[in-house]
Amino acid sequence: VLFLFTGEEFIRIQIADSCWVACCRCGGLCDGEWTRYVSRVLCCCHRGLRGANLKRGLGQVLGILPIPVRVSNIAVGDLPTNSEAGDFYISVEVGEEPIQITSVAEDSDPKAVNFPEAMILRVRFTPLESNIRFVVKELHLVGSRELCECYINPMMIMKWRMSSQGPMRFRMTPIERQDEFSFPPWILVDIGPEPEWGAAGGRIRVMDVDTGTARDFTPREFKSTYTLLNTYGFKQEEPDEDTVGGLDNARRNRATILNCLCFMLCVVSAGYWIPRIYAYQCHMGYARISVLQSSGVHFPVDAGTQEVLVSRCPNLAGGAVNLLTDIGQRVA
Repeated sequence: VLFLFTGEEFIRIQIADSCWVACCRCGGLCDGEWTRYVSRVLCCCHRGLRGANLKRGLGQVLGILPIPVRVSNIAVGDLPTNSEAGDFYISVEVGEEPIQITSVAEDSDPKAVNFPEAMILRVRFTPLESNIRFVVKELHLVGSRELCECYINPMMIMKWRMSSQGPMRFRMTPIERQDEFSFPPWILVDIGPEPEWGAAGGRIRVMDVDTGTARDFTPREFKSTYTLLNTYGFKQEEPDEDTVGGLDNARRNRATILNCLCFMLCVVSAGYWIPRIYAYQCHMGYARISVLQSSGVHFPVDAGTQEVLVSRCPNLAGGAVNLLTDIGQRVA
């Protein structure tokens, strides 16, 4: 049922991201891009902070937002399998993020398997983050089989990211422990920082693979430079950016205003109902103690005696019903 409705086998709830959008970003209205101008002036002597989004950086330091970690030079060896050659790949699970996998190394010797690509993991700098799971899998004709795994603490990942110690080899645990092999399986990874890549301000950055240089385009320049093609390579028509771009921006602005109004409504409603419910609970508690005192009982009073005495006071017993009726009338 979960796979049918969500496309995944598990329910993934990003509580930290939701709190960041709702509270720190004011419902998605303030992304902190204006802090880049501040950091260019105040942090001009610090290469890492110059031109950075200070608001987003604060969220990363507090462990609310994830920090990108680059994992490269990936290799595994001494895999617990009896086959002379196989198709292997690595799966990485980071918290509630979608599972990332490498390419499949075909017809590889289980003694040593190399993976040429690099992976970008989004890790939160907090001890509350669950351990990162690396799994080596063998691809079969039907499905796949997990061979070995290892769990790495995210705090240690962040420590190695800042120190840049180079390639590190970790011991892995076989999934099927009844089989005995001479050497323990291992995985080699190079953990390092991932520099900020995306261009700010709605611009598009394209890297030239031959020269290694990057160029930023506005949407209009980008579409005029790179023609839109279909899957067969033929040119396709698309609306003009100058003509239709204003309409598209108006739709986005309308959605932003609606989000702002909804956020303000939630804040005002919470600011009214939370103190009201709290005050009502204090009033009911005081009235409950007054009824017990007027009955001449000695404190402490057991729960059964309290319910009998309170039920004799119709105003106190019907207080919750009156509050719910009042709430329903105000909402209507």
